[in-house]
Amino acid sequence: MMMDMGTLRITEAELARDVYAILAKVQQGVEVVVERDNRPVAMIRTPV
Repeated sequence: MMMDMGTLRITEAELARDVYAILAKVQQGVEVVVERDNRPVAMIRTPV
């Protein structure tokens, strides 16, 4: 898990392991980038 300037980068495994904690971070305003093999595959953020 890496975080820089309000963006958290995580692997698919980290998301699967604790989706509740990741969604809690999103609710706090953190954007989450989910990566597979160090490449982004999804972004989770609060709706606009």
